[in-house]
Amino acid sequence: MVGGAVAGVAVAGAAACLAGVVVGGIALARWLGEETEEDRAVLERFKKERRRERLQTKRLVTIGLHIKNPESLILSAEKLGYRIEPLTLPTGSIQDKSPILLRGGSGERLAITRNAKGILSISTAGDRGRITNLVGRHSLDKAIEYLAKTGMSVQTAKLANGEVQILGRETVTARRGGAAEVKAQVRADGTTSIDIDCVRGNRCEAIVSGFADAIGGRVTGMTKKQSYFQLPGESTKTSVKV
Repeated sequence: MVGGAVAGVAVAGAAACLAGVVVGGIALARWLGEETEEDRAVLERFKKERRRERLQTKRLVTIGLHIKNPESLILSAEKLGYRIEPLTLPTGSIQDKSPILLRGGSGERLAITRNAKGILSISTAGDRGRITNLVGRHSLDKAIEYLAKTGMSVQTAKLANGEVQILGRETVTARRGGAAEVKAQVRADGTTSIDIDCVRGNRCEAIVSGFADAIGGRVTGMTKKQSYFQLPGESTKTSVKV
């Protein structure tokens, strides 16, 4: 018992002695460097600024995109009330990557950046919903634009759950495989489900691929209907129960 108590005291003494040496070394370095009170104040301000930057960085939300063209993203942002702000970041900061700074009507901020591989991403220091709202609006805008450019008549309807349904119909009926009817459902975060009808053969794959490229997305899954396996111009096979 006594030996144990002595060992405990010895360890505590060694730690206290080490601390004294460290503190003394720092004080000596300051003295030899002729550090003034003003120098220490500047150093303290620097430390506080660094702590503030670390806290802000922790709150940043960044989402990578498949979108290649920032201009189309900016157009969608402007429809949501965002405006481009001049770049005022200090030299040597993120400005080296040429970010596009956007400010909303209520002061909310977004930054669009491109990495060394050319991939775009959006960052914000607030709710990630700001980013998903912009991506959702971009998907909607580009989906409507794509279907209209392919010669379809386009109608839209906002559903009760906030999603937007787009109906596109090809107006040229003499197309190989038939005149396609496209129904797309765009969610708030930009993810989209698409259903293609009234067309036979694999032309539907070309429509899906073009649609995905247009909105800056990628195809994550596909289910083929029976009409996919019918050659264009082939009569539709039916079965009748008697």
